Amino acid sequence: VFVLIFIGYSAMAQVPMDSAALKKLDSLLNISKNLREKGELDKSFELALAIEKEALEKFGRNSVVYGNSCINRGKWHLAKSEHKEAEKWYFEAIDIFKTLYGTEHNLYAKALNNLGVLYYWMGKFEKSEPIYLQVRDIQEKAVGLNHIDFAVSLNNLALLYKELGRYDIAEPYYKNSYALFKKILGENHPQYARSVTNLGVFYFITGNYAKAEPLYLESKEVREKSIGKKHPDYGVSLTNLGTLYSEMGNLNKAESYFLEATQIFEQVVGKNHPQYAQSLYNCLLYTSPSPRDRTRSRMPSSA
Repeated sequence: VFVLIFIGYSAMAQVPMDSAALKKLDSLLNISKNLREKGELDKSFELALAIEKEALEKFGRNSVVYGNSCINRGKWHLAKSEHKEAEKWYFEAIDIFKTLYGTEHNLYAKALNNLGVLYYWMGKFEKSEPIYLQVRDIQEKAVGLNHIDFAVSLNNLALLYKELGRYDIAEPYYKNSYALFKKILGENHPQYARSVTNLGVFYFITGNYAKAEPLYLESKEVREKSIGKKHPDYGVSLTNLGTLYSEMGNLNKAESYFLEATQIFEQVVGKNHPQYAQSLYNCLLYTSPSPRDRTRSRMPSSA
C-alpha cells in the first residue's frame, strides 16, 4: 500500500465572521481527523456530525468551514470503504469552494485533490489522472513551485503513474516531490520521511535495491528522531528494511527487522490490528523452509 497524501484544511482560511467559533470548529475538525486516523471511527463520526450542524447554523452552506466539514465527512466514508458516500461529500465540498473562490484558487484545488485520491483508491485511474493533473496546474499558479501543497500533488502523480506501470514518468515526480519536501520541511519531519519511503519503495519495486537501501535507512533514522520507535510508521520502516534484505538474500538482517517490527506493532496497535497480523505473517513467511515461498514475499509499505 502506497501512501497518498491528503492536503489539510483550515477553517481560518475564511475571513472570520466569528473568529472564536471558527477556531473552535477548526480544532474540532483536527480532533475528528486524528480520531479517524487512529481507527476510532465511531467517535470521529459523532464529532463530524456535530461540526457539520454547527458550521451550517453559524456560517451557512457556502462557507470554508462547512466545506471542510464535507471533506472530513468524505474522508470518514473513505475510511469505511463507502466510496459512493465519500464521492457525494467530496462533490459537495468542490462545489462550495468553486462558488466561494472559483476554479483557480488553491482551496478549490485541495478539495479537488480529495476526489482524485478517492478514485485512486477505487482503482479508477482514468478518472484520477486528469484530476491530479488539474490540481497540479492550479497549484503551480496559485501557490507556486515551492509550496507543500504542490509537493503533495507531485507525490500523488508519482504514485498514480507507478500503479499504471509508467515508471519513466513516475520517477521524476518522485524525485521532485522528495526534493521539495526536503527543502520545505527539512530532514527531520515525518512527512519528509514519507516522501523518502515512497521513493525507496519505487526503487524497490523497479528492482533497484542499491538505491532503495539508503532511502529506507534514512526513513528509519528520520522517524526514530521525529516520532520515536513506538509508532506504527517506525514499524513500517523496519518492515520495508526486512523486505529489502530478504530479497537481497541477507536473511539475518531481514529476520531482525521483521521481529522488531512485530514487537512494535504488538505494543502500539495491538494483536487485533491488521498491521500486527501482516508483520507476524512476514516473520512466519521468512522462516518458511521453501525459498520459493520467501520470494513470494512481502510487498513494501509506504507511510
